[in-house]
Amino acid sequence: MKKPQILAKPFLVVIFGALLLLFYLNWLSFGGAALALGIIALVISAFYLVYGIFMIFAAGKLSESAGKIMNLCALCAFPVFIFVYFLIVTINAAGNFGPNGWVIALLSMISSLGLAFLLIANQFAPAAGLAKLLRLCGIVFSLALLLSILFDAQGNANNLGEIDIITTVIDGIFVYLLFQGLCTGDKAAPKESEEASAEEPAEEESGSEEA
Repeated sequence: MKKPQILAKPFLVVIFGALLLLFYLNWLSFGGAALALGIIALVISAFYLVYGIFMIFAAGKLSESAGKIMNLCALCAFPVFIFVYFLIVTINAAGNFGPNGWVIALLSMISSLGLAFLLIANQFAPAAGLAKLLRLCGIVFSLALLLSILFDAQGNANNLGEIDIITTVIDGIFVYLLFQGLCTGDKAAPKESEEASAEEPAEEESGSEEA
């Protein structure tokens, strides 16, 4: 029987995509950098919506390799969007940044790009050291998201009434999906090593019989 968190994942992906779409949809009426971010968010949110709906109705029809690639894209898309978001904000509002603003912007860009890179590297060349580094980068990225909620773009602390609830929910859902994916990958690795160790004695026995 599948665990409740696995069954809930497609619905969380759909909710995540819908909130991301609704939050940035009005940005399409703006111009310049805001319009560009709105278009990027529209494309990414459409991907999450399609991916979540597909997992609900046709998850069994997808091959294992294709499923891993789709899951990898789902984990990488939002960090890449965060990198683009803070890059554009930094370019357009760098003159208004205080020290906190620079720290949050740089931490967000470095951790988001590093997370996407490590996710791809761990998918195609998994290693124990790389998995630990990936978890560390995931924690730093989560911290960057939290700081971006608690502080504004200039680095000033937000009051309770100034905290954006929708952004908080979007970030919270993604962090949950991220660490759920990382924990699932950690559980799969020992299973593969156990299967490999179980095969080795069998090969030794067959070799001794031939002798």
